[in-house]
Amino acid sequence: MVRETPTAEERAKCWKSRDAYFECVRENKSSQDKEQICKKFNEQFVADCPPVWVKHFTRRQHWDKYKQEVLSKSKEPSPK
Repeated sequence: MVRETPTAEERAKCWKSRDAYFECVRENKSSQDKEQICKKFNEQFVADCPPVWVKHFTRRQHWDKYKQEVLSKSKEPSPK
């Protein structure tokens, strides 16, 4: 199986779609309908990026979110 390396334009388009999707998710994080609200951004993200990139960016986003939660908890003073 031969994969073509994405051109600079294709990479830029992918990154722009990725950023738009994750921005939508962040803006609607407290909404129960965030999946529905961000559906068009997700569809564009998936359409513009190679599947392995989508998987990587999504995992990275979850990891970064987890790290922030752990760091924020570790900065809280412990009960005495």
